[in-house]
Amino acid sequence: MRFLSVVALLGLTIISTVTAVEGTITRLEDINWAEVRPVQESPLFKVKRAASFIDRYSGRREPEPERSSGRINNGVIVEPTAVPYIVGVLVSVEHGTYFCGGVLVSRTHVLTSATCVQGQTSITVLLGASDITRAQDFVVVSHVRVHPDFSSFFQANDLAILTLSRMPRFSDQIQMARLPRRAQVGESFANVWTTISGWGETASNTGEALPMQRLRSVRSQVISNFSCTISFPLYLRSSNVCTSSDGGAPCVGDEGGPVTIVEEDGQSTVIAIHSYTYSRGCTRSWPAVHTRVTDYLNWIEIYTGANIRS
Repeated sequence: MRFLSVVALLGLTIISTVTAVEGTITRLEDINWAEVRPVQESPLFKVKRAASFIDRYSGRREPEPERSSGRINNGVIVEPTAVPYIVGVLVSVEHGTYFCGGVLVSRTHVLTSATCVQGQTSITVLLGASDITRAQDFVVVSHVRVHPDFSSFFQANDLAILTLSRMPRFSDQIQMARLPRRAQVGESFANVWTTISGWGETASNTGEALPMQRLRSVRSQVISNFSCTISFPLYLRSSNVCTSSDGGAPCVGDEGGPVTIVEEDGQSTVIAIHSYTYSRGCTRSWPAVHTRVTDYLNWIEIYTGANIRS
């Protein structure tokens, strides 16, 4: 076992490199799905959600909880081959198993949210899992690399790379994602429609068991960072992409999942990884915040060998 972690107060700088240890789930049949919870419910979850501070000091009132919303609850249950690059990320700790999303970006690497895996060593990914209980492949993670500038307090640079212990069994349900071109660096994507996918909660404050059995996708439009700063004035960075929640958005359990656009050739490109939403529940009035992949292409290429188009 190897474990190295340097953590600064308030999460200003975190460098984390870990390798898998005993206790990692290695068989799909060993999972008790009724006991799997979103990573936010883990006692080890130390991220101070951005909106929590804003709730307290901005004077903005918390919206009334919604019994139903236009978020992933009204998203479309997707076909098995619709999002072949999404993976489920299972984090095993002494007191339970926790869940996030991720994206397969090379033959042996997954891109996910640093929030999900920071400091963790027992991680497994599920691939080809449009039905999470019938995943086509199940691979143990051998190494975790959290972005060196990840801030748990500000939730900045919220990316991590998971190295798989072996190549997955590629099929029409398990494929690598297409990443942005270098020519797209600096593009805001404002007003572009995206698709956000995940197994997260289908409505605010429902207490649903997670992950949901069936993968869902929802359409959501990118808004300008200027508009998004109104909701998250102290936390938003140029390295974030925000999407409106008017027509649908991610919720608890969708962290680490892909935010994609369809380009002129009809193919989907992952432009962002979902990071966070409003801390007290998913409501229509707050945008969703994601990590902008174009700002990290060099880092991704160095540590994954992923093909970055010019």
